[in-house]
Amino acid sequence: MTTIILFIILIVAILGSFSLVMYFKFKTRLSNGVTFAEMEKYEDEIKRKYYKYVTKFRTSQPDGSYDAVNINALANALQLKVEQASPSTTVRGILVAADSPEYNGIIRFTAPEDNQFSENFDIMHEIVHYLKDVGEGKKVSTSFTRTHHGGPRSHREQVVDYYAAAMAIPRDSLRKQIDACHGNPCSEEFVTKMMNIYRQPRETVRRRINEVIFLS
Repeated sequence: MTTIILFIILIVAILGSFSLVMYFKFKTRLSNGVTFAEMEKYEDEIKRKYYKYVTKFRTSQPDGSYDAVNINALANALQLKVEQASPSTTVRGILVAADSPEYNGIIRFTAPEDNQFSENFDIMHEIVHYLKDVGEGKKVSTSFTRTHHGGPRSHREQVVDYYAAAMAIPRDSLRKQIDACHGNPCSEEFVTKMMNIYRQPRETVRRRINEVIFLS
């Protein structure tokens, strides 16, 4: 009996040590250039300062939850003109000065045909630039460009990506979806379901699921 107890204690100690190592490893691991410590900080700021800009443009469900943001309605409310640009091998989206006094700025996106819902994320990315770098009601005076993944991207751009994903797919909302999932939340079936709920591209949904799981 004593041997069994000692064996159980040894196993528990090993598992506990492993869990601590993994915890501290992942607490400093980067998520597309953003540390988990930064993520926790940004989630708080997004909830305090930016949810108000998207909540009113979400579709309310009978259970009180919300799904996709109406990106174009949000852009219109901020007086940002949205235009589809010619395909580019480098640029995904850009926020530039307006060519008319009725607008505060212009968002141009390329919308790759092989990436479903990508334009929604690209537009949200530029909306975040407007809110954080310009300010609501102000005129855009400089340009902000989002390049394709794989190209040179600053930490600032990666942070804006994080804000865009978190505003489009709120942590609390996705957490409820994950908790209600009876299978693997990283499965293609669940990812596809979340894509259709939040109207966001696959890469954004996958990343956001991982982020919310680690932040839980």
